[in-house]
Amino acid sequence: MDVIEKRTFRFTFESGTRFPGSFTWLSQDLLLAGCQGISGVKVSEDGRDYLPASFGPGTYSVEETHDMVRVTWRFEPTDESRTFELSYRVKGAVVAHRDVAELYWKFVGERWEVSSDNVTVNLRLPQGARLDEVRAWGHGPLSASVRIVSPELITWTLPRLSPGRFLEGRLVFPKRLVPQATNTDDMDVLDSILSEEEAWAARADRERAVTRLVTQSSLFVLAASVAATVILHILYGRDPKPD
Repeated sequence: MDVIEKRTFRFTFESGTRFPGSFTWLSQDLLLAGCQGISGVKVSEDGRDYLPASFGPGTYSVEETHDMVRVTWRFEPTDESRTFELSYRVKGAVVAHRDVAELYWKFVGERWEVSSDNVTVNLRLPQGARLDEVRAWGHGPLSASVRIVSPELITWTLPRLSPGRFLEGRLVFPKRLVPQATNTDDMDVLDSILSEEEAWAARADRERAVTRLVTQSSLFVLAASVAATVILHILYGRDPKPD
């Protein structure tokens, strides 16, 4: 899976904020859970490639441990918005089961220390599938949505993702699209995936219903409180007229 992440960072220098002072570097952790490795890491900005090095503006370095790949890139001090592009290749992200191929991936992990606004994920599959052979789900905040635009394009959107939360996507499609898959097993999983996702969707619908009920109840209580205040003021809150 070839990944291209484009993120616009808004740097702030207000007193008392969590990140005061000048910014000269950023780092991002790419977790290795659910894959067989990450390679080909590159960083760029406005079409200009950063150079692999361990110091100086316009450089980036990659550090790999047993469970993640940490990418750090450096730039001139800034007090403005900057858009960086991070690209890499994930090996074995797709599991080729006996009946279907499956991608189960956290597009935005929960380790971010700042919120993410206007999150959009565009996932492109190889050609060769029919629309009824592709199924997709999203996991994360209830405001997230997933859409199968075509057999080759699936999108996930989210208006805002708070720190410590994640946006995860799940996708099943014909295994013939990935004939060279290296992550394989001899299991039929489609029925269990459908049952699992149906249960999670039902739970999400219940949570949405509770949220709507609480919101509507709060509005009713507020309106009733205002009306009661007005009525009590009319009946008892006025000063008596003098004779």
